[in-house]
Amino acid sequence: MPSTSTIVAATVGTVATGFLGTDNLEAALCFYKALKVYPQPSDLISIYDKTVPKPVLDLLAEMIAADSDLNVGPFSAGSGSDSGIPGVGLD
Repeated sequence: MPSTSTIVAATVGTVATGFLGTDNLEAALCFYKALKVYPQPSDLISIYDKTVPKPVLDLLAEMIAADSDLNVGPFSAGSGSDSGIPGVGLD
């Protein structure tokens, strides 16, 4: 059986490719739902940052920022912010 990270990487690639140029909101929602159940969301965000198109990342970052229950761990949001909200796709 493939490892969880292999499954996640395959899913990320499939979803990102399948939604590229179509419905970015729906794609972002799929990635957000995965974050909600993944045991280490910060690891998954790192994968997303390398593989998901920027328009989808921008929407995902807004969803993460609005969810106070989602613990994504410490991130540097760039430009000196210490809010703990990831700077995913906002660079």
